[in-house]
Amino acid sequence: MLTKNQVKLLFVFYKSTLTLSIASSAMLAFLSFMNPVFMLLAFGICILSAGTVITLLYKETSKRHEYYFFYNMGLSRLTLLLTCALGNLIIGTAFIVIYIYA
Repeated sequence: MLTKNQVKLLFVFYKSTLTLSIASSAMLAFLSFMNPVFMLLAFGICILSAGTVITLLYKETSKRHEYYFFYNMGLSRLTLLLTCALGNLIIGTAFIVIYIYA
């Protein structure tokens, strides 16, 4: 079971990955060059797949030393990666649902 402090730290980690994930997904969705409504679907799909992969690859290569801080606070690397993937899953699914019902 996670403590309140660990949940805050998970949010801090996810917040640090969110900017890169949204930026890379927006660029890939913009490359679709379809109508603006289709870009919502493309953004949702991109954040589910490419956004997660690009962000985690960036964290693994350039910010590897940050894992020690989170590990010392009781959070494993797998927990951090799953949190990032789950957050992107929620956001991507929300955009896909908006596209379906809009």
